[in-house]
Amino acid sequence: MKIGVFLDHLRDASTQTGEPLNKIALRAAQAGIEFVHVNGNFWMENEARVDELLEQAGLYVGSSDNIFHFTQNRDLDKAEKLIRFLSRKGVEQLLLIPGFVHAAQSRQSAMDEAARCMKELMYLARSLHVKCSLEDYDNASAPFGTWQELKWYVDQIPELGISFDTGNFAFFGQHALEAYEQLKPHICHVHLKDRKYSGRSGEEPLRALDGKLLYPSSVGGGEMPVKEIVSDLKKNGYQGGVLIEHFGSADMMADMLASAEWLKAYA
Repeated sequence: MKIGVFLDHLRDASTQTGEPLNKIALRAAQAGIEFVHVNGNFWMENEARVDELLEQAGLYVGSSDNIFHFTQNRDLDKAEKLIRFLSRKGVEQLLLIPGFVHAAQSRQSAMDEAARCMKELMYLARSLHVKCSLEDYDNASAPFGTWQELKWYVDQIPELGISFDTGNFAFFGQHALEAYEQLKPHICHVHLKDRKYSGRSGEEPLRALDGKLLYPSSVGGGEMPVKEIVSDLKKNGYQGGVLIEHFGSADMMADMLASAEWLKAYA
């Protein structure tokens, strides 16, 4: 499995430590991290700067994401532009964040609109060898957060994949292992996110829908079943990318290094 990290994590680590971003990127590469996940809009607006940073560190962009307004029947042109850009750059993984439920909308109508827009993207994405996916997004207004909702989308759009986030189902009170078994055939990318129920000074928790507080953690250091999921991925020959993720960490550099070390031991 190839280990990746968010560009935003590298930037956070640079801010927290005071080290230049290029040195942080080099330290990540030396720790065994191979690729970076970059927001699509940010990359298109800062292409030369991002490319130079990663080339100097020996890293590459392995996946991207962007927020769209598909639930409002908008942004298809924006998504098509990003797919063409990613294809030109040789990036095959695009995480779609298709928008949120608005006040005058039912959850199902938002899902219907999002699915209709994503269906229209599939021919272009397939022709340009870009795999589009959804993840279990940890926001109550995201109509793609539970495994049942994700399963509904892939039933409607067989070409759509799942970027499986090991930490986000907990927001909806769901168990990641149950979700994993339900979605396993559709997984094309993995976000390895562990979470604790208590945190360090300076860390703001995410409050789950059941009231439980979820704090960031290095992978393997929290309460999520990451070891079981990684073991099963390995057993089944998963060759895709795994993104270590700890948004909100008060010590991003330490968490990145600990996550990479843990994953090298188990993957």
